[in-house]
Amino acid sequence: MKILDTFNHSSQTSLVYSSLSQQDIKAAFLVVNSCSYSRTWMLRRIEDDIKSSFNVKVQKENLSPQSSHISPPVETLKSRFQENFHPKNIEKILESEYLFLIINIDSYDLETLKILVQSFWQPLNKINTQKRDQAVGRILLFLVGSDQENNWQTQWRNHPILADSLAELTPAQPFNVNDLCGVISKSALQFGIILPNAITDFSETLLAKSDGSTQNLLKSFYQLCKCPSKDFIQQWQNYPS
Repeated sequence: MKILDTFNHSSQTSLVYSSLSQQDIKAAFLVVNSCSYSRTWMLRRIEDDIKSSFNVKVQKENLSPQSSHISPPVETLKSRFQENFHPKNIEKILESEYLFLIINIDSYDLETLKILVQSFWQPLNKINTQKRDQAVGRILLFLVGSDQENNWQTQWRNHPILADSLAELTPAQPFNVNDLCGVISKSALQFGIILPNAITDFSETLLAKSDGSTQNLLKSFYQLCKCPSKDFIQQWQNYPS
């Protein structure tokens, strides 16, 4: 359901644009949330906004194996990146596209995160600044965690290297009835669904059924619009799917 990619997360997309427009581009973002569906929804929203705002494509590369909850060593990440992207290739991509890099950092401590940023990200981020005038696209790094209370979560802001390089995309606020009314109406129009006259009541029912769970809320939309559910987990549990 592509229409859900346009929903909410305005403060997170604004932070991305603010970080990219600074003189020293800060394009590495912490995405920490225990709910994988919430993380995915945020990243899909940012992707959609960038594509629609700048009329560009977004190429996504997950450098961490989705089948494992163990974050790869930094040297392994660097090797994987170098296998897939050569400097000339990156320059070509950025002529017309954004490049999203996704790394799971659940098993990293503060020191490992510092090494990742210093030895991998900082040299790569120089391309964003050097090609600011020539390139349409940018490289964005999303460091994804599931809120396991790693020491970097409480200490990264006090670390000079990390504080200068990272920005945190905090989880979205809980959706309210007014948030849902608009997207429900758009979904109904797109899929030819007749809604009850009291759409506010309908939205309240949908929220109550979700019981605060992003997964349940997404499933309710799929049921409302009679969309196939066979690929639901694959499409929404991980980013990129």
